[in-house]
Amino acid sequence: MLLEMFDIYLFRQFSSILLVGLVIKIMDDIIDENYPEYLYKAALPYAIIIFVISTLIEHKTAISLFMSSYIVGMFSDINETLLTGLKGYQESLIIFGLGTVFLGWKEFIFSLTIIIGIQLIDDVIDVSIDRNSGQRNMAMRYGKVEIFIVSMIFFVFSLMLNPVKGAIILVVAPLVNTIFDKLKGVIINWQQDGL
Repeated sequence: MLLEMFDIYLFRQFSSILLVGLVIKIMDDIIDENYPEYLYKAALPYAIIIFVISTLIEHKTAISLFMSSYIVGMFSDINETLLTGLKGYQESLIIFGLGTVFLGWKEFIFSLTIIIGIQLIDDVIDVSIDRNSGQRNMAMRYGKVEIFIVSMIFFVFSLMLNPVKGAIILVVAPLVNTIFDKLKGVIINWQQDGL
């Protein structure tokens, strides 16, 4: 009985993390890439419904990871005034406050630390891509080895807070990238063939 409950927990976590990971990738891609407008319009409803499904499966996990990704995404716009009239850091503080109050500090700190770790590793991996596109990520600013070490510190801290969920996220993150890249390729090829 206990083993069955643990299996259900793992399945719910894995499914929710996979789906919210896809949503985060879609949103990141929409913001960072320069695709035709019809792809943005097509992606948004899918991103919303996938997010809703991920929250139905496991709401705290999905919401805390999405909110944490929003905060980490604000790092590059930290002092810019955004659509709300607030600066990036102000929006981030509000999201952080809401996340810790409604989801619990341990859940939210866990999500924030693991998302920071993933973003830092992504910066290390994307150094050549970002250099070619003219962007300066953390690894380019402070060094690949240094940022890799800092990302490992964030991963260790997040695993100390929630080892099971942390391990699932570390397994799912590369899977999300693979699935997303394949889907993006299929969609772009389908759209080009249709034109």
